[in-house]
Amino acid sequence: MAEARISSETGSRAELWLVEYGDYLYRCAARYGVSTSVCEDLVQETLLAGMLNYPKFRQESPVKHWLASILRHKVADHFRRCHRETPTDQAWGPEEGPEFFNRWGKWVWGPRSTPTVEEQFDFRHLMTAVSGCLNGLNERSRNFFLLAEFDGFAPHELASLFGLSQENLRVILHRARLKLRNCLEKAGVAL
Repeated sequence: MAEARISSETGSRAELWLVEYGDYLYRCAARYGVSTSVCEDLVQETLLAGMLNYPKFRQESPVKHWLASILRHKVADHFRRCHRETPTDQAWGPEEGPEFFNRWGKWVWGPRSTPTVEEQFDFRHLMTAVSGCLNGLNERSRNFFLLAEFDGFAPHELASLFGLSQENLRVILHRARLKLRNCLEKAGVAL
């Protein structure tokens, strides 16, 4: 059993990880578009794997990033499991029908199986505008913005990783956000 291989020291270390990194791991899992309960399960699986594999951890990276890499593997495993699952017979409600679900039993769009032409155009317009505005930033600002906003790094983490003061990094991020906002407004994206 897994419990037999976990020492009390490792168990208390995992409790600290949950307090320090639990929210971060949950946000990372949520970015993959899975449900709340799946996010919680993935974080628990990550912490368990961390406890079991801590003796092998070479400490070449911060624990937070090590746990995040374990989480990415857990998410990939989750999606592989979902992909392999076969649909089960379900009793459909009066307003729901099999046409609203894919072959794995997951909800797809809803009453309308595909987005309207207007929705498709709006989405393409938004993605084109966002991509163009991001490309309009200088490389350094764009990279810091993406690391902070999409990868979930806190400003103090980025500052220490790249040898900047926190104030300098906050200024870079603030200016990048202002430029993006101005660019998106000029592109006709309502914010």
